[in-house]
Amino acid sequence: MNWEERRLVTWIKQATDEDIKSHDIVKPELNISCYECGTLEAVYHIHDGAEYSFFLCFGCAKAYQQKELPTGTHSGNGLRFRVLARDDFRCVYCGRTPKNDGVVLEVDHVYPKSKGGKDTMDNLVTACRDCNQGKKDMVLG
Repeated sequence: MNWEERRLVTWIKQATDEDIKSHDIVKPELNISCYECGTLEAVYHIHDGAEYSFFLCFGCAKAYQQKELPTGTHSGNGLRFRVLARDDFRCVYCGRTPKNDGVVLEVDHVYPKSKGGKDTMDNLVTACRDCNQGKKDMVLG
């Protein structure tokens, strides 16, 4: 668990339902999904006042009050959001956007994790679900 996740876990374990619901709900047309379950419905932009934040549905936010964040190899939604923002919320492969084209955006590993790729800004790009699913674990170019 990185320090961004630790800060959020600390905050969310002390949060009330009202605290969670006081955060902004992400506009569905941005297609930003819940960090944990992937739903696009009623996703809250949850932050602890620092520059790092997560996007969670209410159910997952409540579940995080009962457990620690996963300790897998992902590096958190703060990194995911920074990748999406860097790429202007646009698929780097086809150029489509949620607003103009209704696509769902994901973060793709340029050099796939299955081949040793890391969760770093220089190895992550924004991809629409169609391009990301089509690319699978190929290394392009």
